[in-house]
Amino acid sequence: MTPKKDPKDKLKVGAKTKYKPEYCDMLIEHRKQGLGYHSFAAVIKVDIDTLDNWCDKFPEFLRAKKRGYAESLLYNEKMGIAGAAGKLKGFNAPTWIFRMKCMFRSEYTETINVEGNTKTEIRIAKDEEDL
Repeated sequence: MTPKKDPKDKLKVGAKTKYKPEYCDMLIEHRKQGLGYHSFAAVIKVDIDTLDNWCDKFPEFLRAKKRGYAESLLYNEKMGIAGAAGKLKGFNAPTWIFRMKCMFRSEYTETINVEGNTKTEIRIAKDEEDL
C-alpha cells in the first residue's frame, strides 16, 4: 500500500495567480493619471474579471482600488477647475461633465426626488361595460 502524502506536498489545483503585490502601487499611479480602473487590466495584460477577483482575494488590492478611485477623482476635478478657469486650451466642458457622470456616478450623477401626497381613484372593471 502506498503511504499517504502530507497535505503540504500536494499540488494546488488551478492556474497560478498572476497577482503581484506591486500591482497595488501601479494601480494607484495609473489612476493618478485620470485613467479608469478597468483599463489597468490592459496595462498588466489580464482580463477585467481578474482584477475584480483580486479585490476579493487580496485586501491590499481592494484598498489600492479605493485609493486609486480617490486619486482619479482628484485628477479629474482639478482638470475641471482648470478648464472652467480658462487655463486649458480647448477644454470641452460638456465632455468633461459627461466623463465625470460616467466615471464617478455616486458623486456626479444627477438625481431627482419626487415627493407628493396625491389621491388617485382606481377602479377595477370586470369587463369593458363596467368602464
